[in-house]
Amino acid sequence: MSQWVSSSKKPLLFRGLALLGGAALYLSVLGMGSLTLMSATGLGAVLVSSTIVCLSFLGMLMSPLPVLGAVLYFGGGFGFGAVLVSSAIVGAIQGLPSALCYAALSGCMGLSVGLCARQKRSLGEAIVLTSLTVVSAGAGSIMVLSRGHFLSWVLAFRHDMMGIFDLILAAPEITEIMPEGLREQMLFQAPSVMLATLVVVIGLQIAWAVRLWRAWPQKMLGAWSMPWHYVWPTIVLAAVCLFGTPPVAAWSSSVLRVVLAGYFLQGLVILGSMLSMLRLGLLGRFFVACTVTLFLVPLIMLTVCCGFFDLWVDFRPRLQKLLQGKVG
Repeated sequence: MSQWVSSSKKPLLFRGLALLGGAALYLSVLGMGSLTLMSATGLGAVLVSSTIVCLSFLGMLMSPLPVLGAVLYFGGGFGFGAVLVSSAIVGAIQGLPSALCYAALSGCMGLSVGLCARQKRSLGEAIVLTSLTVVSAGAGSIMVLSRGHFLSWVLAFRHDMMGIFDLILAAPEITEIMPEGLREQMLFQAPSVMLATLVVVIGLQIAWAVRLWRAWPQKMLGAWSMPWHYVWPTIVLAAVCLFGTPPVAAWSSSVLRVVLAGYFLQGLVILGSMLSMLRLGLLGRFFVACTVTLFLVPLIMLTVCCGFFDLWVDFRPRLQKLLQGKVG
């Protein structure tokens, strides 16, 4: 990592972008459309909320990059300064809640991934440590916003989320096919969905760090896989989800969703290896990854299955032989 330490040779423009880029990306991508949802009703609310989800995912994916680059180029101190400056800009424009959200999510994510790279930690360690850092920072932000009344804030947030779900589910097209208790199920599963999404976003940050800055060896990313001992807990959790009583099955599905996020990342690694063999460019890989992650549920499940069964099948060398045979 020594090639990133010499900051004196880096252009002043890049330092400015590293300081301000995170705030600019956060405000331009993540801040769009949040007010539009409340003015939409029925099916329009569903479409608008889907757009907001896509924008939010892109905001989570892109806004940590300037901080990540700042840490890799100039060190952790400069990266921490970039988080403070960007958070101040976000706060000046959108208020304290948005500033804390940016600092806890985008800022801490870029800072943690960059520091893990500089400390030469493994990819698995980087995912776990960054997840713990972001969750801890998020909990601290909630404590600040709630002035110590954590439970009251959570209950108020739950009430707001129920109102949003009611707004989305008000469409006649959805009401006719909506199973009983869907709103409560969505609310219960929301934390695990957010945590699983966080794991995926952190994995994609690591992929960016490898592709753009060579923060880890390329071969390390291409060979990454979930630890073997996660297989049996995954199988047990899936069995409980299928055959357990409703309360136990609901809790099991929440835990299983987070574990499957790891296998989804492994499936993306397999997909990336295949696209690399096909010599698809960086933007093309990014487009394919976003398409799989955001829009196509069957492809998400297929990617998870590829990641899980890769422990037995070992897809990557088989794909390499297949593609080499077709080229030959």
